[in-house]
Amino acid sequence: MTSLILDKYKDKFGQVILNEEGLFELIYGGHTLDHVKAEKTQNTEQYNYYIEEYDLEKNEITYANNKELTEAQFVIKCVSNWFMPDVYKTLNVYEFIKNLVKTDDEKQRIAIEMTMFEERKMMNVLRFLIYLVDIMRKNKIVWGVGRGSSVASYVLFLIGIHKVNSLKYNLDIKEFLK
Repeated sequence: MTSLILDKYKDKFGQVILNEEGLFELIYGGHTLDHVKAEKTQNTEQYNYYIEEYDLEKNEITYANNKELTEAQFVIKCVSNWFMPDVYKTLNVYEFIKNLVKTDDEKQRIAIEMTMFEERKMMNVLRFLIYLVDIMRKNKIVWGVGRGSSVASYVLFLIGIHKVNSLKYNLDIKEFLK
């Protein structure tokens, strides 16, 4: 039920930002305010004041940043805030990938792809994908063999995102990183 309520309040980036009506719907429906953000209004400030003033065992309302982000700013904000352990945040992706290859053809291909990933400022994405695959393997979670243009990436194959060896099948990385 909660997800149906929250879906109505998604912004253009898929973030849920509730107005007073949405908050009212959650509160009076017996739902918590965990992990939701709301518009800052006089009524929501008053609600938070009383929660704190009377030390009530209710969640205070967390406010959304009302500043409108461009799509590019939103992407930068998301990419810079990946949740992953520090060891992955500081991982040298190129060295990690380089240690997985043996032949000159493989080395040449990863050099091309890594340059393309770096140009697109996608190193944190690769770090997160390495973390994700490690977590899935550790927890014995099954994931797909690959789909779409991502199978054109040999780096993603080496990380374990998909099972299609794009070098073997001569798939052009440009099909993925257009």
